Amino acid sequence: GTVDRIDRTDNRTTRNVSERITGNKPPPEWSTEGYLIPSGSAGTPPDVHELLLNAFGTYANVVSTSDTYSPTDTQGAQDSLTLFDQISYVMSEHLLGAVVQEVKISGGGGGPPKLSFSGFAAQHILTGRSALTGAATAAVVPVTDGSLFQAGSLVGIIDPDGTTVVDTNGDTTGTLADTVGTGWAVVSVSGNNVTLSGSPAGTASLDLMIPFAALPTTAGSPTPGKDFSCTIGGTAVRCTDYEIYLNNNHNPHADEAGNQTIPDYDEGIRTTSGKLTIRARQDWVAWMAERTELGTRSIVMVFGTGAGKILTVTITSCEFEFAQISKPESGVAMFELPFVSLGAMTWVFT
Repeated sequence: GTVDRIDRTDNRTTRNVSERITGNKPPPEWSTEGYLIPSGSAGTPPDVHELLLNAFGTYANVVSTSDTYSPTDTQGAQDSLTLFDQISYVMSEHLLGAVVQEVKISGGGGGPPKLSFSGFAAQHILTGRSALTGAATAAVVPVTDGSLFQAGSLVGIIDPDGTTVVDTNGDTTGTLADTVGTGWAVVSVSGNNVTLSGSPAGTASLDLMIPFAALPTTAGSPTPGKDFSCTIGGTAVRCTDYEIYLNNNHNPHADEAGNQTIPDYDEGIRTTSGKLTIRARQDWVAWMAERTELGTRSIVMVFGTGAGKILTVTITSCEFEFAQISKPESGVAMFELPFVSLGAMTWVFT
């Protein structure tokens, strides 16, 4: 997260900037990318379920069969998320009130398809690691450097050996590799005294307060690039590259005076768009003519094969836009086929 700092520019006896004024905090922005990984079990959502649900707004499950994500028009249906990025229990960043602004699926050239998400959040929390200077008194824990923690930090306490759990709010035995705790939230920091949301047990001087995040659950394997098909209006085409975007166009309320965090946002006009790159084969060039006729077609992309490993992306109606044709000195001419969806897009994992 950042803070706006504004140069003081009123008339004075010097031309130098000698003071700055604190403004609002812009909304923290975030992004993440990974492989397309279905769960491997039909009717079980993928690991990125929470991100997809926040992006689309509507989710339907058919037991042992399918998981469907589709856009919602209901205001307030897309709840916010808490996102964690924990690095070796030495430091972590996490975002409170995070929302997905854009989701993209892309690939080509035989490479595995990738999923990416980006958005903004209400608040950015940075958490470090510090040794205890004594045992906790109820919920108050004394540490060497309290500046490494903020209200909202999520922490655990471990033994000086760096791996043995002391108390992570739900786990007081074992190691970090097998802990099932949920962590303690930092309520406030006063100097080097950190007040937690509960009273950790068994603490002692030289124990370590660390940034904590629950162990993730993962399932499935990346979808191979070879397991891909695309149809336009029911006709199969072969793409060298493809991109599909869903952009929620949310508007964060970052301009309200006196707010140091984003208090809310409003939903904008959602857009779905994309681009296909196709060889200029005689029959496929017909799609270029669709651009001048302003016609609409459906696009269906299928990723993966086998139960629990398939994603079907369906755009019921889209309009093609204009783009260049690439004509190399040797080789085959290629053309791009950008499109804008005029209807809903659904993602179905089966």
